[in-house]
Amino acid sequence: MFTLIDKIIILKRVPIFSGFDAESLKILSGISEEVFYNSGELIFEEGEAGDALYIVINGTVKIFKQSDSSALSVIEANGFFGEFAVLGNENRSASAIAVSDTDLLVISKDKFHSLLFAHPLLSLPIFDNLISRLVKHG
Repeated sequence: MFTLIDKIIILKRVPIFSGFDAESLKILSGISEEVFYNSGELIFEEGEAGDALYIVINGTVKIFKQSDSSALSVIEANGFFGEFAVLGNENRSASAIAVSDTDLLVISKDKFHSLLFAHPLLSLPIFDNLISRLVKHG
């Protein structure tokens, strides 16, 4: 089990939250939940409703299309996935599976929206980072 301080340190290393100050990270860590997945366990499936953002604490996650099990991407410690699920209303565009035993921090869509509603300025560094990723990766 991670302490509040542990979560703050973990979140500070995640690129999407790198622009957050200490107080913002504290607020964010308060709405995150630690979840463990065994190697080979499905985290979510393509086509499901997107309901959370995931941050890899340790372990490895493979993102893949159901039609082709080869990896679209592999996410390791300090990486994140599912970010578009908390910002929009689209279903999952791919599946995610734990390739090894994996600890994740999970931020639900509802809690994330409540956070941004209460602290709208927190959205600025998130959107800056997402736009940079979109431009870089197409």
